[in-house]
Amino acid sequence: MIKLWKRIPRGWKIVLDCAAVLILLAILWAVLDYPMPTANMAFRRAVSGAGFPARNPELILELPYDEVEYGRLETTGRTLGLLAEGDHVLLVSLSKKPGWHGWDPLWVPAAEGVYYTPLPGWGDRYSVTTDYNRKKFFDAAKGIYGEEGPCELRIPAFAVKAPGADAALTLILYYKEEYDSTDWSEARFPLLLQEQEKGWFIFRWDSLDIINHLSEDMDEFTEDCYWVLNLWMTYYDMEDEYHDVNAYVNAKLELTTRDEAGKVLNQVTWELP
Repeated sequence: MIKLWKRIPRGWKIVLDCAAVLILLAILWAVLDYPMPTANMAFRRAVSGAGFPARNPELILELPYDEVEYGRLETTGRTLGLLAEGDHVLLVSLSKKPGWHGWDPLWVPAAEGVYYTPLPGWGDRYSVTTDYNRKKFFDAAKGIYGEEGPCELRIPAFAVKAPGADAALTLILYYKEEYDSTDWSEARFPLLLQEQEKGWFIFRWDSLDIINHLSEDMDEFTEDCYWVLNLWMTYYDMEDEYHDVNAYVNAKLELTTRDEAGKVLNQVTWELP
């Protein structure tokens, strides 16, 4: 084999070496699950792979999320790509490990002419209201910030695209106090505006308000409506075709936009699927 290699002309050796390097790079790319060099390219591949035209995102979000790891409150970042197009929003979760990867996009139809989408991560392990995490979040927050009280946890909730200099978003829950009741109660939960960029408003849960409505032993809530919020946050999933929680809890969003002078531009309400 060595004698054969010595007989090959220098020019062909260079070609073979380059080909071997390219093959090794292709194998490495496959082993790493075909990462892309940029977040925009990962977004384009994710949406095209789902049958949508390949487009760059309108906005790449770097959002902080608070979570509990080993009894301590930690802040982690999550990268999301957003694109409002036609009658829907495409949201793609992106990760870098190394290179960029995009997961299957979430397709959210516009409602009442408003582009919006829930932001992933506020349910399940990130939710301050789940039974598993409730005490951990509370204790971790107190451990970091002392005995004065819990911190204000950052748990993003919704992104909304709308014209205006300012916006407010409120979650409205209609619920039955008894499963077989015909009477519905209403509870309103204003969300906090976390940031605004490129026409998008990013809202998060008022988690400090939720924590402040926990009982002293943190097993119950001081008001029934917060127990309903806890239930809805824990089980709601717009991609699931059937929600047990929807049997006695219905949810709407109310958006109010304002100009730079504070004048109301528009107020619209729509039902969450």
